[in-house]
Amino acid sequence: MIAIPVDSDNAHNGVISEKFGHVDYFALFTPRGELSGIIHNEAKGRGRDVSALLARHGVRQVVFCHLGDKLFGWLSRENIASYAVTEPGMSIDQGLDRLRERRLELVTDANVGRLLHPSGHPGGIICDCKVVETGANN
Repeated sequence: MIAIPVDSDNAHNGVISEKFGHVDYFALFTPRGELSGIIHNEAKGRGRDVSALLARHGVRQVVFCHLGDKLFGWLSRENIASYAVTEPGMSIDQGLDRLRERRLELVTDANVGRLLHPSGHPGGIICDCKVVETGANN
């Protein structure tokens, strides 16, 4: 099962939410890209619980735009692979197509710093799934 964060309970022709752990809903898709259902994120904001919720629904892959490193750790513990979308506003259909075509980047130890948002990063802003430092030195 593939989980994609969505901002409403109607995933048809929608876009991938820029939120992940704080999103209201996840659209669940089969490996063939068929919508299986939409679940309410009852664990909103609690990374360990979000990963457990997805695992209970048989999720093995997630597609994300912005994902914190702590939540990534919890997903990894549940054997859920994380794939980065680097273009904000991408449609769900485009994301699924790129996942099937292996054109989304799988988060690994080698690229984790480039693809994930450090949890609790007080001096950064999220931009294209990367953290851009702000402050006196910039």
